[in-house]
Amino acid sequence: MRQECADEKELDAAEKPSETKADDVVIQVDGLGKCYHIYNNPTDRLKQALVRGRKRYYREFWALQNVSFVVRQGETMGIIGRNGSGKSTLLQLICGTLTPTQGHVNVIGRVAALLELGSGFNPEFSGLENVFLNASLLGLTHEETQEKLDDILAFADIGDFVHQPVKTYSSGMVVRLAFSVMAHVKPAVLVIDEALAVGDIIFQQQCSRKIASLIDDGTMLLFVSHDMNTVKSFCSTGLYLKEGRQAYFGPIQGACEAYFRDFMQIEATEGASDESSRQKQNPNSEPEEAHGVHSDVGRSGTHVGAILGVDIRDETNQRCASVGHGETMNVAVSLKMANIGTATGMAIQLRNKEGLDIAYTDSFLEGLQWTEATGTTATIKWSFRVQLQPGDYVLAVMLSNVINPTTFEVSPIDWIPFAQVLTITPSALPLFGLTRIDADVSIA
Repeated sequence: MRQECADEKELDAAEKPSETKADDVVIQVDGLGKCYHIYNNPTDRLKQALVRGRKRYYREFWALQNVSFVVRQGETMGIIGRNGSGKSTLLQLICGTLTPTQGHVNVIGRVAALLELGSGFNPEFSGLENVFLNASLLGLTHEETQEKLDDILAFADIGDFVHQPVKTYSSGMVVRLAFSVMAHVKPAVLVIDEALAVGDIIFQQQCSRKIASLIDDGTMLLFVSHDMNTVKSFCSTGLYLKEGRQAYFGPIQGACEAYFRDFMQIEATEGASDESSRQKQNPNSEPEEAHGVHSDVGRSGTHVGAILGVDIRDETNQRCASVGHGETMNVAVSLKMANIGTATGMAIQLRNKEGLDIAYTDSFLEGLQWTEATGTTATIKWSFRVQLQPGDYVLAVMLSNVINPTTFEVSPIDWIPFAQVLTITPSALPLFGLTRIDADVSIA
């Protein structure tokens, strides 16, 4: 039976879930859901207010439905899912900035949340004024904030900008200050929604150490990110949301596997549909799956040049989608060059089904770089022995220009995170780990 949106009276009268007796429970979510009323035009909203439920002038959209889980003190939970899956809605319900349509959420203790860039900050106030404002919202008195002020400002490290209005800050400075305040109030629950991605790598490492310290002190971390490496490094438990529903809750590795498996199935279906459409438009053309890219999802860069295609072949020079462990794999990447006045490089990377980066190399590291005229095409060929654990992998490719050859700083021209899907099959060679160490060994 389709669920209706509950009105306020129904919510007030609803029976609350039984309390979990465990003393260490920090978050208990029971049958949580959020429904929005979608109106075609503003007058329908007015009509709905006048008829008081006797007639419906809206359609329902369930952003979240039937989500239940329990998280305990000191645990770390990652929430993953595609855009629009309900992640941010769930965080807002937990933080109390949204009211649930159905179900209940119970949070024990102080919640500190970094949901949206600059949320909770008054742009007209100085950074210092916002420190006291945010700390008071999190339950600290003026005196308690004053005691922690030196530590907060030292961690944020924004210098004299702390006396300037927040509206003059860069996005990185806003995150520095917001995170520093939250980290020093020692919350029971720390909620982070992608915001740390805008900080520089040094600050991200500082945040990682601070988060680890908070977890050791008993803080429960609720973390949302599309970076599976970060999620797995921070979190022990995972919640995978799919189209607003709970698809998986359990160990973080299982959540990442479920997400990645579904993602690849969706992309394979969409890719097959696109290929079918191309064949209908041009029935005499040859299939391009061996030369094209698996998916344009996440593709980015300056696009002054372009990756035209990726071709994978085995050691017999046959196009393939699988290679045996210990065998040689040949990757050919066709490019359209750009005359940008600096050295150009090509990188390839393999990720496993959990989304972890497993292997990487680039032409610059291998001693190959070039500068070509605009429009010139070329093919970069790679040949290497596959030394990875059998399983499914994704090949990512990137064309870039080298900004600083000393620090290996590059600017992406064309970055394709899901260029090809590759299966590595088992062999008689034993492998204890993700990859084999290719080394020379001797005895003296």
